Amino acid sequence: MTEESWKPVKHYEDTYEVSDLGRVRRMWYGKYKYLTPSNNSEYHNVRLSRSGIGESKKVHHLVMEAFCNTNLENIPKGIEVDHINGVKNDNRVENLRLISHSKNIQSAFDRKLTRRLKKEYKRNIENVSKPKNDALSPEQLKAQDLLWDEIAHVSETMSREKAAKKIEEMLRISRNDGILVG
Repeated sequence: MTEESWKPVKHYEDTYEVSDLGRVRRMWYGKYKYLTPSNNSEYHNVRLSRSGIGESKKVHHLVMEAFCNTNLENIPKGIEVDHINGVKNDNRVENLRLISHSKNIQSAFDRKLTRRLKKEYKRNIENVSKPKNDALSPEQLKAQDLLWDEIAHVSETMSREKAAKKIEEMLRISRNDGILVG
């Protein structure tokens, strides 16, 4: 078993540290005080304070920033921290990764961690215009790894040309782990 590693918490370097196992501690009069995460949400949160001002932080965000050299303030919109095994309070560094929102939702759906049913996705398909001869059907788009709610973003009022461009963009994002390329 390897020893637990500790690194300073960003913006709280003189006071707080986070471990690669997802624990948070505070230096208090020369001794460490381990913080107990709150379970007010699905994720573990800790309350950090500086100069009398406190703020709640998600533990998995602290771990990601400290151990993966990731500045979460600068990641592209739509990119999220994912718990690979689906356990939202398992904040070990090896259980965390950056992933697109759509891939995160799909991953949760695949692991049966979400209550969303295919019926809900299919209901949204009504917003997609009827396919013409050379256009892909919603089922064909689904086979290309698009989620039903992504397909539904192509509205009935969109021109065929604009809809084709939107679908192509979504496919490029989907194929590149949520990052728009080229």
